[in-house]
Amino acid sequence: MAKSTRLTKRQLKEDQFVTSAFQAADFFQEHKKPILMGLAGAVLGIAAIFFFMHSQASGAKASAAMLGQGAGLFTSGNYPEAAIQLSRFLDEHPRSSNAGYAAVLAGDSYYYSGRPSDAAQKYRYAIERAKDGSEVKRAATAGLAAVDESEGKFTEAARTYEELAATEKTESGKARMLYAAGRCYLQGNEFQKAAEIFATVDRELIDPIQAATLDWFEKEAEIGLASN
Repeated sequence: MAKSTRLTKRQLKEDQFVTSAFQAADFFQEHKKPILMGLAGAVLGIAAIFFFMHSQASGAKASAAMLGQGAGLFTSGNYPEAAIQLSRFLDEHPRSSNAGYAAVLAGDSYYYSGRPSDAAQKYRYAIERAKDGSEVKRAATAGLAAVDESEGKFTEAARTYEELAATEKTESGKARMLYAAGRCYLQGNEFQKAAEIFATVDRELIDPIQAATLDWFEKEAEIGLASN
């Protein structure tokens, strides 16, 4: 199986990719597909923080240890093993109060392992068990959007990101979701919609790589509109 060319989370955080908007644009031209996939993945993994907060307050020691091991594997980047451990936890403790958190982490682990179908299954598992408006449900919903994007279902993914943006409690979170929605519309050649959404994104509220590539995305949308 060929090794994935998608950018890792650590690479996404490195400043060397964003020393200037021009460098980012050049890098994007050369690595367009890996960046799109990497940025889609950037919306994932947020459940780890909530898991650590939640698992400390409840659950038996044995199940907490199993969850802790799975979360540790995830945060260390060992996604295949994390997926196995977290899936095992869900099989053995389906009624755990931490099942939703574990399912999101399992979904993220499968996603980063290049197994989107398995990731989607875990995200749906989490959604079924999460309360409306909870961080678990939002994280799982964002995960499903990322899976749709990775499979070329750009319109579906964009609409999900827009829905998440509409209910986001923080301005920075809203900006990130709108950025993701615009990116999906652009990939689906819905240039007008992409341009409209990009115009609403505050660059100061998204991360440096997103801010730098936003300029490129806007140009791509303009070129697309002009060619229609």
